[in-house]
Amino acid sequence: MTKKHNLSKQFKQLMAFSITCDQASVEGLYGELEGHGIGFEIYNEDKVEFKTDGGEYTQLTQHSRLRLGGEVVYEWKSVYFGYYGGMGAGWFVEEDDTTLNLDVETMLRTCGIKLETPDVPRPSVDDEGEDG
Repeated sequence: MTKKHNLSKQFKQLMAFSITCDQASVEGLYGELEGHGIGFEIYNEDKVEFKTDGGEYTQLTQHSRLRLGGEVVYEWKSVYFGYYGGMGAGWFVEEDDTTLNLDVETMLRTCGIKLETPDVPRPSVDDEGEDG
C-alpha cells in the first residue's frame, strides 16, 4: 500500500464487494487494512430536543461520520425518539428515520462493526414511568 493507502478508494472497493455480496473479499480487504493499523471509527454528534406536544418525549438527531484511517469516507443522519410507554411500561427508544444506506450498514456488519442505538435522555417527568 502507498503511504496514504488511498483510503477513499479502499472504502469504495469495500462497498463494491459488499454490494455484490462478496463477504469473503470484504473480510479479506478489511483484514488487510487492519493489519496496517487502519480501521473504521464512527464519530457521532447528537442534538437533543425535549418535546411536549402530545405528551413528553425526546427527539435525538444524530449526525454520524464514518472514518477510515482518520479520513471521513461516509456521513449520515438518524432521528430517534425516546418516550414512556403507557401504564408504567417503561422507557422506549425507536429509530424514526435514517439516511444510512443499507449497503453501508451491511458492509460495516461484515467488518464486525455493530451500530448501536444511542442513549436517548429522558425528559424530567414527575411521576410517569418513574419508580417510586
